Amino acid sequence: MSILTVNGLSFSYPSLDVIKDVSFEVMPGEVVSILGVNGAGKSTLLKCINRILKMSSGSVTVSGCDITDLSSRELAQKMSFVIQGGRFSSTSVFDAVLLGRKPYIEWDATKRDYEIVKDSIRRLGLEEYALRNVTEMSGGESQKVALARTIVQQTDVMLLDEPTSALDLKNQLEVMNIVREEVRRRDIAAVVTMHDLNLALRFSDKFLMVKDRRIYSMGGVETITADAIRDVYGVDAEIAEVGGHKVVVPLRRFQGSNVDAKARLQRERVLNSRQAGPGSMPSSSHHPLPVDMMGYISNSGHPHAVMLKISVYGKGGIGKSTLSANISHVLSKKGTVLHVGCDPKADSTRLLSGGQAVASFLSGGKPSVNGALTCVECGGPGAGKGCAGKGLAMMFDYIAGIDADYRVCDVLGDVVCGGFSVPMREGNVDVMILMTSEEYMSVYAMNNILRGMRNINDTPVILGIVLNSRGGDASDVRRFSEAVGIPIVLELGRSDLFFKAEQEGRTLCELFPDSREARLISGFCDSIEGARLFSPACLTEESMEAIARGKPGVLSIEPPSERAPTFESFDADRNITYKGDFIMPACTSHGAADLAMMLNDAAVILHGPRNCAYLMEFAFRRRMALSKADRHGMKMRCNIYSTGLDAMSAFAGGIDPIYETVRRVRDDGFDTAFLIPTCSSEIMALDLADVAAKASEELSMNIIPVKADEVFLSSKYGSAMGFFDAFLKAVAKSSEVVPGTVNVFSRAMYGMSSDESREDLDRLLSPLGLKANVRMMGYMSVSEASRFCAGEFDIGLRDSEFNRRIAAAISAHTGRREPLLLDIPEGLAETEAWMSEVAGYTGRSGMLEEALESVRKRYAEGIAAVRPFLEGRRV
Repeated sequence: MSILTVNGLSFSYPSLDVIKDVSFEVMPGEVVSILGVNGAGKSTLLKCINRILKMSSGSVTVSGCDITDLSSRELAQKMSFVIQGGRFSSTSVFDAVLLGRKPYIEWDATKRDYEIVKDSIRRLGLEEYALRNVTEMSGGESQKVALARTIVQQTDVMLLDEPTSALDLKNQLEVMNIVREEVRRRDIAAVVTMHDLNLALRFSDKFLMVKDRRIYSMGGVETITADAIRDVYGVDAEIAEVGGHKVVVPLRRFQGSNVDAKARLQRERVLNSRQAGPGSMPSSSHHPLPVDMMGYISNSGHPHAVMLKISVYGKGGIGKSTLSANISHVLSKKGTVLHVGCDPKADSTRLLSGGQAVASFLSGGKPSVNGALTCVECGGPGAGKGCAGKGLAMMFDYIAGIDADYRVCDVLGDVVCGGFSVPMREGNVDVMILMTSEEYMSVYAMNNILRGMRNINDTPVILGIVLNSRGGDASDVRRFSEAVGIPIVLELGRSDLFFKAEQEGRTLCELFPDSREARLISGFCDSIEGARLFSPACLTEESMEAIARGKPGVLSIEPPSERAPTFESFDADRNITYKGDFIMPACTSHGAADLAMMLNDAAVILHGPRNCAYLMEFAFRRRMALSKADRHGMKMRCNIYSTGLDAMSAFAGGIDPIYETVRRVRDDGFDTAFLIPTCSSEIMALDLADVAAKASEELSMNIIPVKADEVFLSSKYGSAMGFFDAFLKAVAKSSEVVPGTVNVFSRAMYGMSSDESREDLDRLLSPLGLKANVRMMGYMSVSEASRFCAGEFDIGLRDSEFNRRIAAAISAHTGRREPLLLDIPEGLAETEAWMSEVAGYTGRSGMLEEALESVRKRYAEGIAAVRPFLEGRRV
């Protein structure tokens, strides 16, 4: 009986079918390798099998269970996943591996859990790194940690996405031996994606080859033939036998080009032997087009051709899209062209599509093909919504599977967003063109682009500056060009022909091929291949200001920034200063989530990726287990929910995931929920207060929004103050204050909520005629918390900056004087001083002496009970 069955699985993005009707079975004891080119859908297939992505159609069963019928915990007990390029949060190697036991842990790890983790760490040779922070480890070491975590999960099926991608040959063999040994020892299955055919041939029992998003073949070693490799990878290879194992020997001949072989070899020679400009990195240090063992370009996004990737950057409104479209038209006479519009307005490709708008990636449109030209528009969310830069990054992932000889990206250069750096990153660009007019803001935008390039990609890829003259004085542009060492390679001026061509929805080079302007652009395109390229340099702000004011003089190059990490910040929540090269651990949501989970009958909704909620839950369960915060008659619950914000949701900026989560919370029986931001939602600048108000009204729920810290990522316990503000605004301002009652608060001291600690506090307050009202320092119910304003006095445990901020907020909300802040007393002397402070604050000084006598008596009784055991002994 099969241990994993995939039947008719399909998956599509809005603009692209990624997997089509995939079916296969895996038996116990088998290692199955999924093979195919970049962009074939291998990683996506694994994510659908593991329910990370929701399949468009089909079914998956593991150990006889449909994955859609399993809870997240049940699925994690049956199927584990090593994701390609996965990252860890800041923790020790031991704890990172221990996370693999989470599907089996209730409150705390058992002795058996620890033994399983130790064994896995030993098998992978990680003993000496067990206490090292996993973020300090190399990529290969981190990959072994990820595999160790998967092994301790002890599932029926292991899904491994490129598990050897960052490992040297020795470690590749070790890791795959361990995978195969684990499969044989426990009679389970492993499904592995691989690019190394020879590694797959050595360790796999079955091979599933993927081509054009479908299964090309599946079977044993007999399916790996020269014909199959030619069909799937587009290269010729021979199959030989070495040491009893089949090996693939590539013959290094390319297939599938629309440009003749001579031109292709010339282009590869040019791109790999380019010379840098003065002050640039040596050409030997820049290899944008490496050829891997299968004979295709490993980072070009497709296997069949040496794609020349061109990016055109410049300020909006200066003719950048017009130039880009004309370049694509000219290049389409030489080979196939993929024209990519990176502007959220989605109007970059209209001159290549007869004036018609091309449906954008966001709207679900598919690439528009017109002869040798393929057009793609990114598009963007509505005004004030979503993250267009995230959409651009997503679009680049999916266009990786589109084959072409040239790729031309039209990029808006005056948008300050990390996503718009994607087309200038190493591997995404071979030739970069900067466009400007004489206007100062256009030159300023160009300088900013160059500054960004130095941080992202300082290799020699810049062809030069295109000056689209508006008829003004171009002397400042020439001064700029000379100062940064990047030449003006093309000058265009105003021409009615551009306007006439645009009126027809066509390019000038298509409509007026014999015009002077068309000849200039065509000659420019001919010069791109084999041209001298330059590294980025930018001017100082003082030099840019001199240009703005028209001042003569020498312009200065901005020196490279210091790349070593430097940081200085004060975490007021924990009274810690971080300086130098130690980066402060920080989280937008941890403080608020940690506090909100004290309320056992309120839900906590994190608007962000699922992994944020996963980490919050793990931290909560660990803290509760270690603090022994048990209360009689109150069951501890972890009521955390995630909106599951993913890349597409971030791009579109919709609020549907929040509404769907609120409905789940309501269906689970909650009346109150705290809506807490994460880094992702803060970057998108979503107004959670407005969403919470509308959701509360429409769904008949009490949704309380929590405001993030004013300084982004300023504390590990982010938004803790926002939670207290939200909490105070949510509790009713009762006019019926109960005399002699005290609210006691502090920042998440779970141990203080235990029955024993509560009784100790009552014994300190009762001699002064006081009674605890609300204890905002541990586990409690919403109904308890709602009585907060009925308290007559407020006391904070620990005089800290954070508690002082809470005290000020309480005073502002209730109208009472600021709370008394006292450290928790230890010993008789500190207890007497503590009670004296409380008596003075509450106006009970007359009761103090009698109260102290009762405390002294209890202390004496306690000492008398242990004195016989301690007398004559020394510490």
